[in-house]
Amino acid sequence: MNKKILDLFQSQDIITLEELKNHLGFSERKVREFLSELRDAGDKNGFQIITVSKRGYFLQIIDDTKYQSYLHQFNNDFQQFIAKKEYRISLILFLLLQNTGFISINQIAEILDVSRSTVINDMNDVKKELKHSELHLESRSHYGIRVSGNEKNIRQMLSRISRKVIENQNVHLEFFEFIEKLDFDLVTDHFISLLNEYNIIMTNNAIESILFHLKILIYRILQKNYINEIKINKSLIDIKIFAITKELLSFIENQYSIQITNDEIDLVASQIFGKASSEMVPLDQKMKLAKSIREALIKVDKDFDTNFSEDTVLKENLLLHLHPLIMRVTYGLTLSDSLVKSVSVQYMNAFLVAMRFIDYHEELNEYQLSRDEIGYLALHFATHIERENQAKMQSIKKIVFIADSMKSSTLLIKTKIQSYFPLANIMVIPHMSVAKHDMEEIELIISTEPVCLEKGQNKVVVIHQNLDEKDFHKIKNEIIFSGEQYTNNVLGLQDLFYEDLFWVVKNGDYLDLITKMCERMVDKGYAKQGFKDSVLEREKRFSTVYDTGIASPHSLQPMGNIDSVGIVLLEKPTVFHDKEVKCIFVINVKKGHLLLHQEISDFLIKLMNDSNKIKQLELINTYQKLRVFLKEFL
Repeated sequence: MNKKILDLFQSQDIITLEELKNHLGFSERKVREFLSELRDAGDKNGFQIITVSKRGYFLQIIDDTKYQSYLHQFNNDFQQFIAKKEYRISLILFLLLQNTGFISINQIAEILDVSRSTVINDMNDVKKELKHSELHLESRSHYGIRVSGNEKNIRQMLSRISRKVIENQNVHLEFFEFIEKLDFDLVTDHFISLLNEYNIIMTNNAIESILFHLKILIYRILQKNYINEIKINKSLIDIKIFAITKELLSFIENQYSIQITNDEIDLVASQIFGKASSEMVPLDQKMKLAKSIREALIKVDKDFDTNFSEDTVLKENLLLHLHPLIMRVTYGLTLSDSLVKSVSVQYMNAFLVAMRFIDYHEELNEYQLSRDEIGYLALHFATHIERENQAKMQSIKKIVFIADSMKSSTLLIKTKIQSYFPLANIMVIPHMSVAKHDMEEIELIISTEPVCLEKGQNKVVVIHQNLDEKDFHKIKNEIIFSGEQYTNNVLGLQDLFYEDLFWVVKNGDYLDLITKMCERMVDKGYAKQGFKDSVLEREKRFSTVYDTGIASPHSLQPMGNIDSVGIVLLEKPTVFHDKEVKCIFVINVKKGHLLLHQEISDFLIKLMNDSNKIKQLELINTYQKLRVFLKEFL
């Protein structure tokens, strides 16, 4: 990404923040993070990113030799990656499987930036890989090559190969931030106008659901991520549904300067048809579906100690989602969406809940749903969790900020805190006067230095002098994790790693290693009986091994007696489902600690995005060194 930004700077004299957002497809906050990273890198690599007030930014090269060396590093990294034959073959397979039409050898060579002869030499290995999945290459003169065979086998292989390619790109899921800032009023008005024009009846909740999916569509396309859809029999969908879909998406194309493919049009048409046709579902069937959702959610709540079954909005959204979902799988329509591929990583807890919900829903359980269908379903649970977190944040009304009131920075920090908690009353008190104040009724205490209080010590969050994003993350965690389910202090991630759950092994089979760790966790009282079988069942359904060499196996439901994470570090990597495994984190949390599970997954995402830290982790050979690593990293 840094290379792409530098290329943009070199293409024009001054570039605005808005132009950077549009070119990169990221939020303003994320773009600013990229610029900050470049500024830090520039100090050592002969360049500066200069800010021009009210105009934008420009690149100033101080030392061209150092700068060219820095650019060369990016090119070398890519070339070394492509030079690895195994990865190159995966990339070729990905291009072939993702492309429904023909693609030429020259096009593949151009995309990979390798010679035509290199691609031709790789084709024998490509054919062998395809043969293992009972697929073959079809060649046509003047057109190129494409994959042929059973569509189910293509989908399964694409799912496996795409994880090697797409997840390795470390795409961040900033979906909720994106939709929060997206101005969608004109699209909403136009959609409602079209519904009236075509005399299509749809409830407000159904309209909101369609708008939600349209936001996903825009988010994906802005990041150059496209779906690859299996065609459904279009005779099932009313012709006026296609008409309204094309008009609506044409409006969106003009509004957001994007191009929408025919596959995307088919998908949106099927969603609109599903929502519109759900209005025609007999009331008794709709009530039956609503009842099955409620019963499944009650069972999920019992497993996770949550309150999903009490969320009316969630139940209505699931009702609207399940009807077209069941229709899709009934008629053989499955989808692959590069956005939801990251849901299982970044919203691990929501993905886990969605899997459990499917287990408890009798009708859904009859179908073999793809990882991507589960990911779409998980977005509803992720939204519920985000909504609950926001409600907790907004419920804070009494805050004490302990700082030197004479410092000019204190007012700035207070203003920042007020922006996070607009409804709260914030009182600033100096460190010297802390003992004079009663903190019993205070809901949150923020301090720039460690403090010792007789009452309210568990509500204290110590921040830096400038209140950065990490500080806000700490504050947010304090609020989210300080519910009745938890003890006084926020559970620290460092406290989840125990010496008797830390192993360094020379090598071994992946499933054997996690089996032994699970047995150890049960024998030592960390986890309940059945934990091992549940973890292995989770791996059987969808592997938790990622392309960074990190695996995060966990049970299908909370089975912990003691919140803990077992670590297995391998001196020689093992292979599971064609992926190298170097570091295994066996996650074990207690019932009711679903948010802690998410905090662990956030830690793993941060680790997976830092190749240097992964290398450091691989060199650790004692528990003491692990503790030092965790302290520095967290």
